[in-house]
Amino acid sequence: MYKTIIEFKNGLTEEKINELVNLCNKAFDNRAGKAIGMTEKQNHISFEGGENLYGCLRLGTFAAYNISGFIQYLKSWIWIEEDPDECCDMLELFAKHKG
Repeated sequence: MYKTIIEFKNGLTEEKINELVNLCNKAFDNRAGKAIGMTEKQNHISFEGGENLYGCLRLGTFAAYNISGFIQYLKSWIWIEEDPDECCDMLELFAKHKG
């Protein structure tokens, strides 16, 4: 199982959150497949899937990251998988490799 959880910053308008959720849904509907976004809380969206959606989830992660200004609205972004050594904080990872 692979999962990415995106948490938006507190204080964003409902309109802005809806805009960001729509952008995420588009990013995770890509040439490698389509992962359905789950919004259990107002300021969270998560995407998950098995081995068949691994490529879609990874491609969606980088597509979302490349949306202009997207990162500034995020409080946290984590990647989770069965191997604990592969789980990571995506914002921290992107900050380290920003070039």
